[in-house]
Amino acid sequence: MVAGGKWQTDRYPALVEWIADMHAASAELYSVCSGTLLLAETGLLDGRRAAMHWAYADTFRRNFPAVRLQPDKALVTEGERNELVMSGAASSWHDLVLFLIARHLGTPAAQAVAKFFALEFHRDGMAPYTVFVPPRDHGDATIQGAQWWITANLDNPCPVEGMAEVGGVSERSFKRRFRKATGYIHHDLLCPGAAAQPGQATPGANEKGNRRYCG
Repeated sequence: MVAGGKWQTDRYPALVEWIADMHAASAELYSVCSGTLLLAETGLLDGRRAAMHWAYADTFRRNFPAVRLQPDKALVTEGERNELVMSGAASSWHDLVLFLIARHLGTPAAQAVAKFFALEFHRDGMAPYTVFVPPRDHGDATIQGAQWWITANLDNPCPVEGMAEVGGVSERSFKRRFRKATGYIHHDLLCPGAAAQPGQATPGANEKGNRRYCG
């Protein structure tokens, strides 16, 4: 469904229409992993939250900017009746299955199934499994070149200075252009574990914090 990691809209018009019709007929809709892309194409998620596999977050946001994607969540329910239910990465189907059992058969039944099959909810969400990769298809060749350079020079004692030099710009200009191109600040590239969502501040991301890379 997601060839090359990029979603192409209007590939399954009949299926999208059928899903929308089922929702109009009061059906509950559930998705796992990249299936949320198909659900989003119906327009039912506009203005609402969504969960899906983190690897498709970029293509999802490009195609469905009206949806508040939360790739760090293992399970998200939305809709007036909580009838839109989405789970994250493929193995988070555990969360979806236990949710369905609890919804239709009660919590004791879900607990019994979880115990018998040794299943458990991903209480920490998908964040521990997410790989941070800033977008590279932003159109700024200078920043893109610096991104490729740093992947091969992670041991460089002055990474920000090095990336700016490779790009032929000043550090100040590099930092400004990096944020404009990727939506992240340069500190996120060096400390991906602390990366926030695009447009948000990263804790501890300041000039003093970056000096530890340059001695």
